[in-house]
Amino acid sequence: MPPIQRFSCFVLVAYFLLGTVYLLSCGSLAQAVLPSSTQQATHIEKAVRPKASAVANRRERGSSTRPVPHSASVDMAVFGDMPYVPEDGAKVEGLIGRINRLAPDFVVHVGDIKSGTEPCDRSLYEARLAQMQLVSAPLFYTPGDNEWTDCSRLRAGAYDPLERLHLLRHVFYTAGLEKTHRLERQGAFLVSGNALPTVGAYRSGPHAPYVENMLWQVNGVVFATLHVVGSNNHLSLAGLSEFKDRQLANEAWLTHVFEVARRENAPAVGLFFHADPMLEQPEAVRAGFLPFTEALVRLVKAYQKPVLLVHGDSHLFRVDHPLRDPQTGGLLSQVTRVIVYGDRDVYGVHIRFSPKQTTPFTVETLTPED
Repeated sequence: MPPIQRFSCFVLVAYFLLGTVYLLSCGSLAQAVLPSSTQQATHIEKAVRPKASAVANRRERGSSTRPVPHSASVDMAVFGDMPYVPEDGAKVEGLIGRINRLAPDFVVHVGDIKSGTEPCDRSLYEARLAQMQLVSAPLFYTPGDNEWTDCSRLRAGAYDPLERLHLLRHVFYTAGLEKTHRLERQGAFLVSGNALPTVGAYRSGPHAPYVENMLWQVNGVVFATLHVVGSNNHLSLAGLSEFKDRQLANEAWLTHVFEVARRENAPAVGLFFHADPMLEQPEAVRAGFLPFTEALVRLVKAYQKPVLLVHGDSHLFRVDHPLRDPQTGGLLSQVTRVIVYGDRDVYGVHIRFSPKQTTPFTVETLTPED
């Protein structure tokens, strides 16, 4: 859902006080982050090959064991915040058809698979999964707020948000959408033999539930998803405990992503998440995003190479460079941010990374096929 642009004095004060309570309750968040990727409960998954009928006409990507020079380009397609109304389902499938014709290295859905008022029913989740399975390339999905944090709304079914989040993970992250890419997850399900995991059952470890936080590499570039959602990242009195746990997991995962990039001498890093962190807004109205953006600034400054941020949430297509160093006010120009289309604007974006170009990331709009 679009971020609020104007707040009443009451809302400003409420967010400020809530952010203060959060910071006091958890102390220095950065000190709680695991310092090394070797100390994290990360899990390497074996490649999951889809049915032959689903990939019969698709060029296999990412399966070669030959080293790929870091001068090679990477093509990706991204969409999110759709469909919001039933009649746009056909348009989304038309967009997927256009993406399949493009044949990118991979595709990302940045969350909000439904509107905030549609029922958070399992049948709807499964219908959206079936739609995503039409994508030929490996697809990586990171959740939005509409499919779990907002499920407590009466029109959305008055569900417990955490119960819906567990169900969402069970439906989408056991389906093999990522296909043949070798994939690293921050979390892992608890399974018995070849059976599917029980909903809400995860292996032991500090960040075991966060199966949606993923990392993969294409032509040397490191890509990752992070579970950062709209609605102020679920920072609320009711969701404070969940917010704190997820923020610690996100910061640990973000640290790990940049450690991998440095170790592999990656030419760039690409990060995908749902929320618009409202980088242009005063800190008082974006308390739920401050720990994430502070960690991001610190890691970007140390990395000193191109970084791509792609998110949805605000539904207004944009390509810019909004990240600044809060200490100096200087622009971190190596960071390119892309906001995807959404809501009734059923379009995607094609992003190409070209390491030899002065402008390493180029972006163009993808329209649905008729």
